[in-house]
Amino acid sequence: MNPTDQAIPPPKTWEEFEDLCLALVRAVWQDAAAQKNGGQGQQQLGVDIFGINHAQDGGLWGVQCIAMPDGQSVGVARINQELAKADQFRPKLAGFIVATSSLADGRVLQHCKISSNERAVQGHFSVFIFDWTQIQNLLRANPQVAKKFYPELFVAPVYWPAVPLVEKFFDPSNSLALLQNQLQAENSVVVQGVGGVGKTQLALKYCHEHQAKYAGIWWFQAETASTLEQDCILFCHRQSVPLIEGASAGQALQAWLVEQVKRQAHWLLVYDNAQDVKIARNFLPQLGLHHVIITSRISNWPGLGNVALNGWSKQEGVQFFAVSNLRDSNKMETFLIDKLVQDLSGLQLPLALILAFSYIGRYVCDMELSPGQILGLRSGIKLPNDYILHASAALPTFRLTFAKLSAPSITWTVRLAFCRTSAGIPVLRKTRLFAACFAASRC
Repeated sequence: MNPTDQAIPPPKTWEEFEDLCLALVRAVWQDAAAQKNGGQGQQQLGVDIFGINHAQDGGLWGVQCIAMPDGQSVGVARINQELAKADQFRPKLAGFIVATSSLADGRVLQHCKISSNERAVQGHFSVFIFDWTQIQNLLRANPQVAKKFYPELFVAPVYWPAVPLVEKFFDPSNSLALLQNQLQAENSVVVQGVGGVGKTQLALKYCHEHQAKYAGIWWFQAETASTLEQDCILFCHRQSVPLIEGASAGQALQAWLVEQVKRQAHWLLVYDNAQDVKIARNFLPQLGLHHVIITSRISNWPGLGNVALNGWSKQEGVQFFAVSNLRDSNKMETFLIDKLVQDLSGLQLPLALILAFSYIGRYVCDMELSPGQILGLRSGIKLPNDYILHASAALPTFRLTFAKLSAPSITWTVRLAFCRTSAGIPVLRKTRLFAACFAASRC
């Protein structure tokens, strides 16, 4: 767990230290019912926390939490005092841990070891001391606890594609909320729809908004078994997942994810553009406690939740233009919107239209051209050499969109995009797209 490789400071108060110990006890002992024994100042008989230690003998164990001032350590006399009180606790304990926020010296460690052996012979509970060094190790082994108490140290590993999230995320069907509800109910959900309808953007939006909920987020290109295996190799390399002799990287990842469930470290895994149900299933987590989003054009995914995306209706298209940032709402822009909306009822690729507005709008704003100048131009625009477009993501969706639109709507789409003031999506690579679109607008 990279975030806690650095030294972790102990809590500042006894109450915070006790809360931390309780969270670790529940995780390590695998006992969600472990609880505090009354409150500070109440009769506790040396036991602050008790529960069933399923990770050891399945018996009743207790913990005494001792928060020490900086530079001070718990002594042998204090250990003996707490042991004497814990002997009176009922039901009898099978094990007893002294947890301290300080570092225990060798004398204290040796004393606890000898006392534990002597008590075992007499039929009493075993004794252990967990100083701050050991507690830090437990935090590293249980990242979900570390994340709760030390969020400033915890930066979850995230890997997703360079595809940017659209600036104006328009969700008239509340698909984002539906995806969230489906994940809570089913753990694994397929976002299904035709190419360009916004599947990847929906998954990306969910990742951005819910990143803090997960131990990590990882994005897999799921077109083929080869792309999946390559991304699994990358995952294993980045997360130090040990490869298994005679097994694929995908199988090593599945085994590692099983261990993460035991540590209550739940991941969000996105399998983008899955084209074969059988192939994709070979790479999914074996336990259903991680969250999985699959984007696919295939509708038949038995046993998984489903969020189906459809194209915009004419009314939704009008609504999109209404909430988008256009330049001064003058008669020219109203005229262009009306012309474009005439063809929206047959448009099934809203994402491409959003991308077109964002990219071309960004270019026009960079050139500081007014709508009148843009609409009056017929030729002679010189593209800056350093102007960049995200060709890998934008070109396919642009091509699909312009293939769907009629020639007049291509004109209105491009010209209306020129009227935008919004900076839109950051641009990444110079392309022939602008020239092609501008040429189409002059047809």
